[in-house]
Amino acid sequence: MLVYMEIISYISPVIMRDMRDKLYSVGLILLLIGIVAVIPYLIKAFFWVLLQMMYYPLTTMIILVNLGLWNYLYIRYTEKSKNKC
Repeated sequence: MLVYMEIISYISPVIMRDMRDKLYSVGLILLLIGIVAVIPYLIKAFFWVLLQMMYYPLTTMIILVNLGLWNYLYIRYTEKSKNKC
């Protein structure tokens, strides 16, 4: 009985380690397949945004200036926070 328990206690971690390695590789493969499946939609969305920017240039400028302003404010705020601490 004691020998049986020693064999089980040795085999269990070995099986778990092997299974963990297999799960990592399967997860990596699924992640790569997911990324490859999403890339065409991202490209399509990027060009759609470019098309909208060409259709409505004034709206585009307003949005870009707004985003630039918020970016500038964020940079200034974080610089003040870093200097304070």
